[in-house]
Amino acid sequence: MAKMMDKLVEFKVVKIQKPENVNVILGQSHFIKTVEDIYEAVAGSVPERKVRACLL
Repeated sequence: MAKMMDKLVEFKVVKIQKPENVNVILGQSHFIKTVEDIYEAVAGSVPERKVRACLL
């Protein structure tokens, strides 16, 4: 049986620079489908807005 205590969660803080007139929503997911769901929800809520998604 593997020890689960060997798995630690690491958080990193990164500074994001953006223009003042831009709204940004940051999300994290382990599954591509979840990222697609978030994109579709945001894009569908205000169709005339520009929406971009990035997978890293």
